[in-house]
Amino acid sequence: MGEEVQVDAVVEEEVDGVEEVGGVLEEMGDVDGQVEAKEVEVRSWNSSFENGSGDGNFEDLVDVNVGCDIDDDIRGNFEGNVEVEVQSMSNESSDSVSSDSMFDVNVEGGNGRGLSDDEWESEHLVSGAESHEEDTDVKGYGSFATFVLPKSMLDFKWEVGTYFAEKQDILEAIKSYALDNGRNIHFVKNDKQIMRFKCVGAKGKCPWRLYCGYMKAVKTWQLRTILDNHTCSREFNLKLIDSKWLSKKIEKSIRENPTIKGVEIREKVQRKYNVGISRCMAYRAKNIAREQIDGSFKEQYKRLYNYAHELLDKNPSSTVKLKVEDVGGEVVFKRFYVCLKACKDSFKSCRPIIGLDGAFLKGKYGGELLTAVGRDGNEQMLPIAYCVVEVENKESWRWFLELLVYDLGGPEICSSFTFMSDQQKVILIIIL
Repeated sequence: MGEEVQVDAVVEEEVDGVEEVGGVLEEMGDVDGQVEAKEVEVRSWNSSFENGSGDGNFEDLVDVNVGCDIDDDIRGNFEGNVEVEVQSMSNESSDSVSSDSMFDVNVEGGNGRGLSDDEWESEHLVSGAESHEEDTDVKGYGSFATFVLPKSMLDFKWEVGTYFAEKQDILEAIKSYALDNGRNIHFVKNDKQIMRFKCVGAKGKCPWRLYCGYMKAVKTWQLRTILDNHTCSREFNLKLIDSKWLSKKIEKSIRENPTIKGVEIREKVQRKYNVGISRCMAYRAKNIAREQIDGSFKEQYKRLYNYAHELLDKNPSSTVKLKVEDVGGEVVFKRFYVCLKACKDSFKSCRPIIGLDGAFLKGKYGGELLTAVGRDGNEQMLPIAYCVVEVENKESWRWFLELLVYDLGGPEICSSFTFMSDQQKVILIIIL
């Protein structure tokens, strides 16, 4: 492909008239951009004039402005042979001077938007501020892929220029890489602009390094430098792994088996990833995973009022009581009583026998569950009412039974019922 350009030549020899020099630049590749070659040396051409004078030799510097297109994907320096056809015309007659010559031209392309080796290693992030247009700044970073966490990072190959949407994505990638490959990777620097990691395996002699920087113009993180070469062996204990991150890995196991023990979690992690974790880390990871699945206990207790109103809304004429107390200016849960309307009506067709019992709650905050059950005509158990209290004692049983008797029609009706308990002598004192 050839481009016609205007070449202005100024010759300092004594030549009659002013010469116009035209040139044709033939490209040696597919280029698309703006290139400027300022000094091109044009050596000797022969000239014959109308007066029949002898040949003249000229040697001087010619300023050449070259305009051509360079592909956005091509950056850097270009060096090669450029063929220029030069024609010289005198003012006097139709005699002309022409010369074809081949010479070497160093063409410097681009505007420095590519990242050199020094820029990759530098901690000073260049964000394209040299450009006067914002869109030019964004294009200066090039087109690179955005990181997507794969299912497994075993023998993963890092690529320079990869984008990370968030800082957390880098941490997730590094921890997954360390866990799957058994590499003991540590933080070297971690701030708002720079993140550096290194492998401390082989007693700190492993050359593996990774450096990411924040790109202000595109508001994202980018992998700037990677020395992806490990000379260390696989390690069993990894310090980069923590319980919060590990909880995401075992969340599926907790969903399948909520009662899984910490020892089983340790064995499962060791078999799957070939790394070891402490007993405390296993229990902390389990608790965090359960909180992610079921929600926080504190947040659930805060919504007890909403739960009570929802029960009354869906079960009209039911009885729901919530008792709290003020401790140091904070509202603290104490007791919760529920007797649904359907259960009260169903008890009318049951035998006049009520069983009372209590059980420990094994949740994070403990407590006691008090229940009252009956037996219907089909010899099936019918729950009448239940209550959650802080502890099983005389006061809590009194509070529960008073509400139960009121829901069943009062003392006169309940006096004909038979109450059974599991050696709860305190109940006899309250009833009698």
